[in-house]
Amino acid sequence: MKIYIDNLSDSVTEADLKTAFEKFGEVESIEIQKHYFGDKKRSYAYLDMPKDKEAMQAMKALYGHSLKGNPIKVNQARTGPPDRRKEPRGGRRISDIKE
Repeated sequence: MKIYIDNLSDSVTEADLKTAFEKFGEVESIEIQKHYFGDKKRSYAYLDMPKDKEAMQAMKALYGHSLKGNPIKVNQARTGPPDRRKEPRGGRRISDIKE
């Protein structure tokens, strides 16, 4: 299950997140989101846990838990269509209309 973690302190590392979540089960991957320019961290991350039951337990236990001074928000990550931007949205160019 993919987990979304919000309100992270700038000093939180992948190791910190792994330590917190490994108490509940195996952690497959962690990705702290970074700004497009530079290495400054954003305040959220994604974490993958292979077993849904363990992921649910971790989310319930860690929601609101203080991690390096900030109370974190933990939820299941939303997953939508992978190519959402490529879906037709209405308007077409005149040159695209075939008679």
